[in-house]
Amino acid sequence: IINLIINAIEATEPGGSISVTTTYQPLQEFVEISVKDTGIGISASDTDKIFDPFFTTKDDGSGLGLAITKTLVDAHGGKIDVKSELGKGSTFIVSLPIDGKAQ
Repeated sequence: IINLIINAIEATEPGGSISVTTTYQPLQEFVEISVKDTGIGISASDTDKIFDPFFTTKDDGSGLGLAITKTLVDAHGGKIDVKSELGKGSTFIVSLPIDGKAQ
């Protein structure tokens, strides 16, 4: 989650907004954590690659942040999704099972 927040800060201009929300879904037995920003967004052509190791659009990025984030979410039986629009921002949604078992 910290990595998602750092990425949101780096993508968002001063005066923009970043929000972190959590939702508990007891009937589906998972918790959802969303990190939303009003930053630069991610192009549709890059959305499929952002979780690949060493893929980056940053001049000084390693391309490991989102790959590691996805690996950790997967290891806890969860999933991570992204919704993004260029010029309008991105929302990363992490869903983690309450019992630690894969969904």
